[in-house]
Amino acid sequence: MHHTTARALVCLLSCLGTVASANEATLVVLDASGSMWGQIEGRPKLEIARETLAGALSALPPDAEIGLLAYGHRRRGDCADIELVVPPAVGSADAINAAARDMKFQGMTPLTESVRRAAVALRHTERAARVVLITDGVETCDADPCALGEQLAASGVDFTAHVVGFGLSEQEGRQVACLAERTGGRYLQANDVAALQAALQQTLVEAPSPPPRPIPEAALEAPAQAAIASTIEVRWQGPGDARDDVQLFDPSAAEGTGRVLRSQRLNQDRGFDTRSARLVMAAEPGRYELRYWHGELQRVLARQPIELVAAEVSLDAPAQVPIGSTFVVRWQGPGAGRDDVQIAAVGDANVVRRQRLNQDRGFERREASLQAPTVPGRYVLRYFNGENDEVLAEREFDVVAAEVGLDAPAEVDMGRPFTVRWQGPGAVRDDLQITAADDTRVIRRQRLNQDRGFAKNEASITAPIAPGSYTLRYYSGTDDRVLVERAFLVRAIAVELEAPDSVPAGQRFTLRWQGPGAVRDDVQIVEAEDDKVVRRQRLNQDRGFASNEVSLVAPEQPGRYRLRYWNGESNTGLAERPLRVE
Repeated sequence: MHHTTARALVCLLSCLGTVASANEATLVVLDASGSMWGQIEGRPKLEIARETLAGALSALPPDAEIGLLAYGHRRRGDCADIELVVPPAVGSADAINAAARDMKFQGMTPLTESVRRAAVALRHTERAARVVLITDGVETCDADPCALGEQLAASGVDFTAHVVGFGLSEQEGRQVACLAERTGGRYLQANDVAALQAALQQTLVEAPSPPPRPIPEAALEAPAQAAIASTIEVRWQGPGDARDDVQLFDPSAAEGTGRVLRSQRLNQDRGFDTRSARLVMAAEPGRYELRYWHGELQRVLARQPIELVAAEVSLDAPAQVPIGSTFVVRWQGPGAGRDDVQIAAVGDANVVRRQRLNQDRGFERREASLQAPTVPGRYVLRYFNGENDEVLAEREFDVVAAEVGLDAPAEVDMGRPFTVRWQGPGAVRDDLQITAADDTRVIRRQRLNQDRGFAKNEASITAPIAPGSYTLRYYSGTDDRVLVERAFLVRAIAVELEAPDSVPAGQRFTLRWQGPGAVRDDVQIVEAEDDKVVRRQRLNQDRGFASNEVSLVAPEQPGRYRLRYWNGESNTGLAERPLRVE
């Protein structure tokens, strides 16, 4: 594709050079926005632009007066980042090439203001002027290029703007083509050979007119009738060129001029090799048309009428569900790739829950599971067809209050795990949390469905290491909401280490400990000076755990060390004593 782009740029610049005179000047406006890092055939567009510009400049006559203006090359997100890099002058090709080579590509696309400044730089009200705009994007700085084109055409003696669209879509191209058309210039869409050939024919007077391309034949085979929002298979015969589509067309839309509702690029469909394509139908019953669209010729090669009829779309669900509970919805409908079952509050369009049908385990049974909101009230269940952005069916239901509670000790030992019995939804993202009494920051959390006691409505959580007042909370992750909470106290306990004052180097020895004995608690040997851990033993993995004993091997290097009781949950040392290794 970059060959097409390159030839388009060369065509424009060379053509301008052949007609330039001593009273005419040309200014190239170069898009240096961040999108120029996008690639065409594996190469950044900015590289292609630099090389092509250099080649085009070398082909211009030596007396051509040309300059360079760029935008988006100095600052990100700044619509005022426009600079006349090289003023129009004879013999400026080397300066332009050097500027383009060193230019950064990072900013916005203020193309309208850039062309206006280019015209001012060329003194367009006093002499003939030509601008060549090279852009890979549309205006992003709240300006109207079409209005500027009319203004410049009216004010200039002989102002012409030519535009090269760097891989723009048809719709994007129309947004910038008007700038060229309203000043008598050319718009070249540099993304396919046919567009380039048309540009060459219009810009190079000496180019011979190619013979008209014969219109290829095409045919479509599809059902005469289909259900609304369903996906149908269309079998086709035709050239299957790179830009060919199968379309769903509504002839009654746009006050009778018609509108394309759906389009499937043939060579992007899995059925391309078997000459078939899948197309999603509209959500409204009526008479429509299937079309074979040839993108290069911009014309319809084949048509077939199709009638879309109403289909059964329904939802079957409980009339009442408890807050936060998971319930099953049985559905009838298209079951298309982007169809959802949704929950919204009655009278509110905001969706609070959604489940993509084909991602639910119950899809083959026409079932979907959703979690009820955690706020009681009246809600609506909706079947949403994503392709058409329409609700096909809905029904109301009630979310009612349910028992949510926490049963736990009023006091617990610091650093030790304790068991909490809970009542609540038990949803996938529900947690048991601990916060300080005067702070909402979470100190501990335990995902309920990841706890071994989940089936018994129990969860184990480790108390904080600092004594004091705390809050235990039942937290609904789906709604980011605390459903219930209760206060409790963390009390201090003795933490001690009983061991010999000295031990032989490299020998195993036993010590006794007092402390929380939590899952991640260790006894460590650390160097006396730099706190480096040289030995550690996880308490609950030692054979002496039940008798509060642990054994370690002394370091091989004699010296002064410290024994330390380490609480892994809080990464805190709770007790220590000196140890001499001899």
